[in-house]
Amino acid sequence: MSRLDIQGLRAVAILSVLLYHIFPRLLPGGFLGVDIFFVISGFLITGILTRELQRTGRIRLGRFWARRVRRLLPMASLVTALTLVTSIFVYSPLRVPELATDARWVALYLPNYWFAARQTDYLANQAPPSPFQHFWSLAVEEQYYFCWPILMLAAVLAATRIRCAPVANLRLLLLGLTAMITAVSMLVSWQLTQPHQPWAFFGLPARAWELSAGGLLAITMQKPPRLSRAVATASVGAGIVLLTGSLIWFSADLVFPGLWPVIPIAGTLLLLWAGNAPRAKLLHVLTENKSSVYVGTISYSLYLWHWPVLILSRARFGFDHEVALGAGCIAVSLALSCVSYRFLENPVRQSARLRRVVWPNYALLFASTTTVLAACTATASVSATHGSETVRRPENSSAQPPGPTPRSATTVSASTVPTTVPATTRPSLEIARKDQPALGLCGVAFHIATPRVCQYGDHKASKSMVLFGDSHAAQWFTPISSFARQHGYKIFVILKSSCPAASNYRFVSYAVGREFYECESWVRRSIGQINHLRPDIIVVSNATLGYTEPIGGHYPDAWHDGLSRTFAALPSATKKILILDTPRFFETPPTECLAAHLNDPASCGVDVTKTISQGARSAEKAAAEAHQVNVVDPVPWLCTKTCYGIVGDIIMYADSNHMTNTFASTLSRRLAVQLGNLLR
Repeated sequence: MSRLDIQGLRAVAILSVLLYHIFPRLLPGGFLGVDIFFVISGFLITGILTRELQRTGRIRLGRFWARRVRRLLPMASLVTALTLVTSIFVYSPLRVPELATDARWVALYLPNYWFAARQTDYLANQAPPSPFQHFWSLAVEEQYYFCWPILMLAAVLAATRIRCAPVANLRLLLLGLTAMITAVSMLVSWQLTQPHQPWAFFGLPARAWELSAGGLLAITMQKPPRLSRAVATASVGAGIVLLTGSLIWFSADLVFPGLWPVIPIAGTLLLLWAGNAPRAKLLHVLTENKSSVYVGTISYSLYLWHWPVLILSRARFGFDHEVALGAGCIAVSLALSCVSYRFLENPVRQSARLRRVVWPNYALLFASTTTVLAACTATASVSATHGSETVRRPENSSAQPPGPTPRSATTVSASTVPTTVPATTRPSLEIARKDQPALGLCGVAFHIATPRVCQYGDHKASKSMVLFGDSHAAQWFTPISSFARQHGYKIFVILKSSCPAASNYRFVSYAVGREFYECESWVRRSIGQINHLRPDIIVVSNATLGYTEPIGGHYPDAWHDGLSRTFAALPSATKKILILDTPRFFETPPTECLAAHLNDPASCGVDVTKTISQGARSAEKAAAEAHQVNVVDPVPWLCTKTCYGIVGDIIMYADSNHMTNTFASTLSRRLAVQLGNLLR
């Protein structure tokens, strides 16, 4: 008999995810809806497999996987294809091939590992979120359900061969197997989250226990529990408290997953257990009303639709009018879900022919997968062709000469922005993202706390200088190298991506998804290395936007204090230079905007006040002044009242916030003059 309370729990899960993605401040722990889905799924599917094993002594794998194909594939293929086609009209030709790659991994049911790898790639981490990213959770489930029935059969077969007789207590065997998987996976989640959070978050090994936890309940609870009214009410109340408390009090600042999912999972298990008891009236009232049941029924379609609708809408309309845009996304997602459930998801799932005969399900799998893969290839090819033609040959490009290209980029203004993007830019829009300084492996990975000191220039030089900071310091390497070469310095470079050179500055890193302990340790050890080197000049530079609110303090006060501690700890006799941060384009990276507006690059300009943090700049200047640190402000070299992404024929930005090395090179003379004046 169908349990309506489970549909109600599905409604809670999907609405939590929906609210978190669209209005995150309303429900900061809404991302836990995915964990609720995992538990419900493990409970239902393991229950089905266990009952089949008990009834027949086997699991018909072909039929089981065919049901999964029928249940999931039609909707997943439709959403993937339509999202891919829509992206052509929303994103620039530079972005679409990347999304086609994402879609390929979705078609292969491996996007979770693809996105885990991208989260550990610093440059990929700067890209806007993919409209396919939510498919990671479906991939985790299907990878689990590919392996789990095989393990169940293998365990039964092994036990039978050892005893030379049928397994006497099948439930006990399966309970032990499930408990072992749960324990091992929890251990993996606990151990993997700190050093490699993206792999713990997206990977099956660290997430399997959430599905297995539901499976443990399913194996244990073969029949509805006979509970007194008091026990049923207490269990439901405890489950609601654990679940709602987690949804309200958890936030993205947690080091997740680790063992944090234990709390919402325990709440979900209590509700699943008590919900099958006849006397759990409170739960039945909350979850078995028509609205909850219907939302739970369409929850799969709603999960698939809401994310691409939201991401594509934000890419098209920006972040203005956030409430209206969010409400519109909810309405559109609900409408698409209702229609697709009515005319695709449910008809295919309930198809008599597909339920009766197995092979058409696999024909559907093959046809859907190959069609999506072909669509990915075609989309990427069309976009690349269109992009290369338009980027290199914009309309009327022969009649519209590019604006002047300043050799030292002393001024950037509307007069230096070309009327059209030139047919040949430096670098090309396609490769701007890769136009980085030649630092090799000098920067250290996120999980490494030991600094790597790289030496450049004349190793025999008697004078030395240090370049110290995060990737926003790295972008100044070429101009600094030019200055060092001209004035007889050797350079020591000490860099760590996403890690500002601010002492004891505690924050949750977007890059690693938790408090960045390695950064704190790296800064402390780097300062020790610098004191050992005793250079003549230290150049410090950091990103000031893109880091979360500090732990135990308020930005920018904590930022000021962290930099003050760093400046105080550096060698007192050394001349210190602080290069303030460069502008950051929050909504659309300049290269993508330029590719989409080849005949009107000036329209990609952004008000300078929207690209910098005045509070952080003031805090940095105050900290520098208190410790006799000279300050270089590069913003006037990059912007007037407006910041553009192109000057003459030079592309200024590699992504939303890093200069291309080509453009940074044009600042060499300007920076050299500034440094020379400050160091006299």
